Amino acid sequence: MLLGQYEKAESTFLAAVELVENMGSRLSLPSLWQKIGDCRLVLGRPDEAEKAFFNSIEIGREKSQEPFYMGAYRGLAALELERGNLASANDHCGKFMELARKYNDQSYILDGRILEARIAFAGSPDTSLADLASILDQPLPPLHRADVLYWIWKLKNGPDDKRAALEALEEISVQAPSAKNITRIKELHQ
Repeated sequence: MLLGQYEKAESTFLAAVELVENMGSRLSLPSLWQKIGDCRLVLGRPDEAEKAFFNSIEIGREKSQEPFYMGAYRGLAALELERGNLASANDHCGKFMELARKYNDQSYILDGRILEARIAFAGSPDTSLADLASILDQPLPPLHRADVLYWIWKLKNGPDDKRAALEALEEISVQAPSAKNITRIKELHQ
């Protein structure tokens, strides 16, 4: 978001929320609150992120806008994973995957499979690595391939995994630079 300027992005999204509410329309609010939650999570403010994600879900349900709030479940799953609440992380990830499959959102389905493997790794490292590696058996867009390789390295920490993740992230960063990938490349160079 704004190439790593999460505070600025959060501020921009909050201004958009105010504008939308002043216009009397709540249609884009679920997406905006999800993005605010994502920013707050990255900024290390999990309690505020949680509130934003629940705002997204509540408003989205009010307006029957599942596609616009399903990502809030992904955010809640990641947040609960960071907190070590694996049962809650699994629950939110399950809701995320259910909606991603319902709307056949292949990008979100891949994100969910990666998140499922990360949650499983926190509980049982051996089986989750195999699940994560199995994602590579299907054709993947370069961005998702880089994401899977990064998480394999992150969880396994092997030198070959590091090299593969770094190559994939550097390749995708030439095509579509993002703050997340730049941060990951720096991490891999350490």
